[in-house]
Amino acid sequence: MNSTQIPPDEDEEDMLLAMQLIGLRIVPYAIKTAIELDLLEIIAKAGPLGTHLSPLDLASKVAARNPDAPMMIDRLLRLLSAYSVCTCKLVNDKEGKEFRIYGLGKAGRKLIKDEDRFSLASTLRFTNPKFEGDMCSQLTASILEGGARAYERVYGDLIFKDMEKNENIRAEFNEAMLNHTSIVMKKILKTYNGFNSLSGGVLVDVGGGLGANLALILSRLPKLKGVNFDLPHVVSEAPKIKGVEHVGGDMFDAIPRGQAIFMKVKPNYFTINTFKALR
Repeated sequence: MNSTQIPPDEDEEDMLLAMQLIGLRIVPYAIKTAIELDLLEIIAKAGPLGTHLSPLDLASKVAARNPDAPMMIDRLLRLLSAYSVCTCKLVNDKEGKEFRIYGLGKAGRKLIKDEDRFSLASTLRFTNPKFEGDMCSQLTASILEGGARAYERVYGDLIFKDMEKNENIRAEFNEAMLNHTSIVMKKILKTYNGFNSLSGGVLVDVGGGLGANLALILSRLPKLKGVNFDLPHVVSEAPKIKGVEHVGGDMFDAIPRGQAIFMKVKPNYFTINTFKALR
């Protein structure tokens, strides 16, 4: 029997990709909502990996008063299952009616707290969709007109200036960087042995925030000394870490000396001035 389905041509695949890209703006909002409702943590705590819960179960656990909450949670998680945040199974109730149940997907497991209580969810809380949406709305003007950057056009100042003045922004940023840095550095230390050659020397972390990188590195190499270098208002809130000296300053003025320099900063810093600062 001949199939009635015609294989998609290249133009159709291109169109589907374009449509998917347009729809991607919804995904961060959906993830943010799932995190705010604690849906992923609820699924994780319900049992071992592979445990699934129904939207009705989830709605009851978030204490939703909205009678349509199970249906809305179902639609939310059905979308996220397409991006491996959730897994989805079809099951039947006692009357044979089909419904969906949801578990944690591969990406979703990175959005719940790990054994050290770190999670990438805090990064989304800081770089939330509205925050980035407001900035992105100014990208066209920034390109055409120049001058102020997108963030500055929306909020009136550069983000790092805002963090000096706004305790809430600063706290959210520090929390996001602490979680992201700790998760990434734990992965790096499992496969990278380059820090071993520095044992007994001094490692300078430029833009080190609260010192999470150095804390993890020095926990493996206690003979190593660390200098955590960041803006004064950042290091003023950094906790005491054995073997680490917190130094405030500006990387474009001067950087403390050490046996090696480590940098984990946003790519927008990598201008010609960045490389001048490292000379």
